[in-house]
Amino acid sequence: MTRGATTEHTLLNAGFNLLGTSLAAQEYWDNHRALDYLLTRKDIDPEHIGVYGSSGGGTQTAYYIGLDPRVKVAAICSFFSTRERTMELQGPSDGCQHIPYEGSEQLEVPDFALMMAPRPLLILSGKYDFVDLWGAQQDMLNYNSAIKYWEFPKRWIC
Repeated sequence: MTRGATTEHTLLNAGFNLLGTSLAAQEYWDNHRALDYLLTRKDIDPEHIGVYGSSGGGTQTAYYIGLDPRVKVAAICSFFSTRERTMELQGPSDGCQHIPYEGSEQLEVPDFALMMAPRPLLILSGKYDFVDLWGAQQDMLNYNSAIKYWEFPKRWIC
């Protein structure tokens, strides 16, 4: 049950699952409310909202960008791969990485990023990242196929 420094994510998620929700949903709510607050400030331009996240923040970014149209541009770092590839290389992910029923609905992290299209998206993934570069590249090929299908302009970089 322990995952090193992120054990609390898995334990919190188990508790939230008993309540019919998830830690990812709670993190989404926190991010949504943070943006609500930022947009009340006079020094924030609502037409220039960007989101960046790395590692667990990359997970939150991937989930968030597809669900909040106020985000105009985003960058996901060190978290852009399918569940199957992650399981193959690392084993189970932390509890904060999962949304209830995503498996039965066949949802993958790149699907959430696709919900942001056609807004600009930057994927940051490297050869020596702890998240697999090959998996990120394969997911970007799938992402690109979907973008072409919907005839969106290419606005992503990997």
